Amino acid sequence: MRFWRIVLAASALEAAALSAVLGLLQLASGFNGWFDALTNFAPLTGLVGVLGAVLAIASLPRGRQRHIVLAVAGIGLLSTAVRMGPEVFRPLPHARTASIHPLHMLTFNVWNENFDIPGTVKAIKDADVDVVDLQEASEFMKQAKDSLLQRYPYLVQCKPYWICQDVILSKRPVLASGAILPSLPPKDGELNLIWMKTTGPDQRPFTIVTTHLAWPIPPGPQREERRKLIAAMQPLIGPDTILAGDFNLTPWSGALRELDRGLTPMVRRTHGLFSWPANIPRIRKPSPLPVLPIDQIFAGPAWVDSTVKRLPRAGSDHYGVLATLTR
Repeated sequence: MRFWRIVLAASALEAAALSAVLGLLQLASGFNGWFDALTNFAPLTGLVGVLGAVLAIASLPRGRQRHIVLAVAGIGLLSTAVRMGPEVFRPLPHARTASIHPLHMLTFNVWNENFDIPGTVKAIKDADVDVVDLQEASEFMKQAKDSLLQRYPYLVQCKPYWICQDVILSKRPVLASGAILPSLPPKDGELNLIWMKTTGPDQRPFTIVTTHLAWPIPPGPQREERRKLIAAMQPLIGPDTILAGDFNLTPWSGALRELDRGLTPMVRRTHGLFSWPANIPRIRKPSPLPVLPIDQIFAGPAWVDSTVKRLPRAGSDHYGVLATLTR
């Protein structure tokens, strides 16, 4: 029994120390892109700190040793709270009254390795939204295009389709569209973006944009993508503009907060909505719970929120994110 108590005590110290170190590095995110990339995993940092505290209570007698381990774990937990707290308690512009003409929109990374395309198509059609943004959609659309066009007859996608794999589908006609595409062959740090101008259920026009950013590790390529995204959005931003997609950034990262500032007056409407993973890559089994909120929706000041929520799990490693907006 003493052996296992020693193992648990050692594990408690290791978990507490790891949480504290990661938490302190995350607080230094403004000084280094690598540190900022760690902030995306702030919830896991907090969970490791909780694990260290629980193991310390279970294995160490009351006294100085337990207090030290709990204090070290507390550093990790406090650092996590500092990073996540402002996002969790951030007020958003919610609709005060129901609109008779709300706009329903969906952003969904349908995944290059989607293992249930019919189920994913059904989820999208069951959502019955007005516009759909898809990422990683080139292989998906080969099988899903005909079925989706029955519900959403208007489409904008990259040409050639495989160069950026973004798609926008709409129930209403395309008034204008455009794209910013990577060069051939694509290079690190190049932006992919497509946009469509269409009308909402209230018959008024709006612009919807979708993009898919690279992972923030290493930080350089995505930093360049973010800079280009802010520049590319300036002529598109208006009171009625919506930007949605897979940003591969969580709300407590400095990088996403940089986008918040750069895309003003648009306001991010997703805060702490965990969207990845829905299914575990490689083994293609349902994830017990999503751990990263990396799919985001920004909307101009004309829009207020009614709801922002996840779709049910389908065949992707992401959950779809559905927003109901009114103006």
